[in-house]
Amino acid sequence: MVYNPKGFEGSKPKFFSKKWWRETMKYWHLNLNEIQEMIGFCRQYKNILIFGVSENCEYILKFFDICNVRVNAFVENNLPEHKFCYREIPVITTDKLIKQFSTVDTGIILGLYNEHYESVIPYLRKCDFSYFDVSEHNKNIIMSKLSPKPPKETHIEIPITEHCNLNCKMCNYFAPLAKKQFYPLTNFRNDIKRLANLCEHKLGTLKIIGGEPLLHPNLIEILRISRETFQDNEIILVTNGTLLLHHENAKQGNIWDALKKFNIWILLTVYPININVNAIFDKANEYGVNIGIIPNLPNPDSEKKLHKFVLDPLGKQEAFTFINCGYFNSCVTMMQGGKIFPCPPAAHIHIFNEFFNENLMITEDDYVDIYKIKSFSDISDLCSRRVEFCKYCAIKSHGRWYKWEVSNKTIDEWIDIAGEESST
Repeated sequence: MVYNPKGFEGSKPKFFSKKWWRETMKYWHLNLNEIQEMIGFCRQYKNILIFGVSENCEYILKFFDICNVRVNAFVENNLPEHKFCYREIPVITTDKLIKQFSTVDTGIILGLYNEHYESVIPYLRKCDFSYFDVSEHNKNIIMSKLSPKPPKETHIEIPITEHCNLNCKMCNYFAPLAKKQFYPLTNFRNDIKRLANLCEHKLGTLKIIGGEPLLHPNLIEILRISRETFQDNEIILVTNGTLLLHHENAKQGNIWDALKKFNIWILLTVYPININVNAIFDKANEYGVNIGIIPNLPNPDSEKKLHKFVLDPLGKQEAFTFINCGYFNSCVTMMQGGKIFPCPPAAHIHIFNEFFNENLMITEDDYVDIYKIKSFSDISDLCSRRVEFCKYCAIKSHGRWYKWEVSNKTIDEWIDIAGEESST
């Protein structure tokens, strides 16, 4: 049986465009300096109000809740008919604003869109209220990141190995430090079946990853189970590609036949090593297997760079920085035994802790157990809020890119060093 998921293109090879990646990176990262200024503005005042009542304004409220900034009320020209999606707080009209709040100890966040500023800003200036103008870009990203996603918009990755046949410096999954082990087939079958029941067999994307997934001795069976469980979903095998050509005649079978039969496509990350990428694409075309390639970032036209994911073992990162994490609400990880984590570093931190004898703690706040929850909404809620583990992630230091190198397995590859500069 050949599976053809709804909306899937079939056997046409596909590629991520450089433009698509640039726009994606731009969208998911906000102006963190502005966010820091906004938090600083709020801390100057006893009372904080959000001007506007809308879904967008509610997610600004959610962001403030996460950052321990107390918001007293929403402000609007007239009392609107609004169904609260996050949580309900008082709504006051502008004619009561000056009566209930002092201009000296009240700061106002402009949560409404810029098109309404023409009438609002002159009024606030006339009344002598201090206000903070949040950019449209940041408003949109805050709402997008903090909105719980339904299953069809959720992308879940399952690492079937944690070790890898490459040894990449600063690997965000800590694969160079990982011991050799495989996701047991029985556990995989049970876990993915339970996940499918929670999401009614509908996901945005299911990714089979590692480490390096082609090291798993039962990879073809895992692909079969994945497709039989999620018959109408896009399923991706994420690989460094080094073993693809060797697996045409592997002991467990022909991986290319399986990829074609189960309509699973390959997402290839290319490193500056001795690998025949053209031969891989030719083989994909020969078998009619979809294949995508991730261009090098931050410049798709340059050689491969590594993005250092900086950890703070002391856990002293400011709460507001989480909103600029590229993993936030976009990279859900299911580990062996059915624990769902909101990001790969949290899911794999046990590797780092064991190798370096550290104790970056995972608490019950940092994951959900698919065998203990009753609905997919618990997963959506987990991924759209700041978890306790976020305090270990030095998001402000995540902008540096380095030349690809082999790991020396030293702790400075994952923590920040004073005066460190990126290698460009």
